[in-house]
Amino acid sequence: MNEAAIRKKVRDYLKKKGAFVFHPHGSAMSRAGIPDLVFCYHGRFGGFELKKPERRHTVTKLQRSALDQIEAAGGHAAVVTSLEEAADELRKMEWAE
Repeated sequence: MNEAAIRKKVRDYLKKKGAFVFHPHGSAMSRAGIPDLVFCYHGRFGGFELKKPERRHTVTKLQRSALDQIEAAGGHAAVVTSLEEAADELRKMEWAE
């Protein structure tokens, strides 16, 4: 499954769960490293960097930095390779205070 197919499944799942979600499209004017899906769920900001399973460890320094900054600001960010992983991460957000 390619990243676009993973993104669609995860995006649809987030919407079904009631999250506000969008896919920022990169351009010369946008900030590099922003996660593939950015969302708000239960009042918390989140970001998922989507990768094919065999490319999980190909997160760039800019992507890692953006994920770390989201976490440092109180949001939730993760690299996910499947709908199941995204659902697990969303459950972590539900349990967080």
